[in-house]
Formats: sequence, C-alpha cells, structure tokens
Amino acid sequence: MRGGEGREGDWECSGCGNRNYAFRSFCNRCKQPRLLVDTKTPADSKWLPRIGDWICTGCTNNNYASREKCKKCGQPKEVAAMPAIAMPGASLASHPHYFARAQGELGQKMNIRIARQWSSPTVVTFELELVFRRG
Repeated sequence: MRGGEGREGDWECSGCGNRNYAFRSFCNRCKQPRLLVDTKTPADSKWLPRIGDWICTGCTNNNYASREKCKKCGQPKEVAAMPAIAMPGASLASHPHYFARAQGELGQKMNIRIARQWSSPTVVTFELELVFRRG
C-alpha cells in the first residue's frame, strides 16, 4: 500500500506500524493477527472470519469453512487448520478437524494463538504450546 491514507477499513498494525488492506486478517509485514494488534480501526464485518473459518498454520492464510485445502499453500484442512475465531464449546468431539494430530519434528515447539474481540476494544487471547515428544 503506497502513499495516502488508504481505503476505509484499512488498518495499521500496532506491532510494526505497517498499513494493511481491510481484507487482511494478518499483518502483511510481521504476520501478527489483526484481532490481536488492531483496536483502533473498526473492522468491516464482511471481512471478519466467521465461525468455522480456519487459519492455515503453514502460511497463515484465512480460509472459508467450506475449503478442505488451504487456498494459498494447498495444505489439507485436517493437518493445518486452527480456528479463525475462538469458538465457545470447541472440542475434539465437536470440531475434530481443528484438533487433528499435529505434524512436526521431535522436540519442536508450535505456539498457537487464538483471539476473540467483542464489541468493546477488549481482546481475549488463548495461547497453547505443543511440544512433540516420542511416546
């Protein structure tokens, strides 16, 4: 995005200061999720993720719930998906594709951050660290 103020709904990442297009869920420069860093600009609701949409852990692309593979990198939903919105009552039984067996090297750590922003500027963040171990 060059020059000017941009379009309505565009947002500035408070993590690195980069201006991002309204449709982006993650900062184009530092990859911070919009819901975690942007509390100044109200989001255009048509671009916010809906319940069931998922974020690819391989490339951070936001995918519609109906996609079985990531639109950007092609990873299968069962392997690469994490919820785009923290969902009340999400569990292995209710959303098995979000809790599929993680792929990775032994000893590798994977941090997953899920955020939910209500109508106030409050952001609630849940963090989960997975460590791959044998046995």
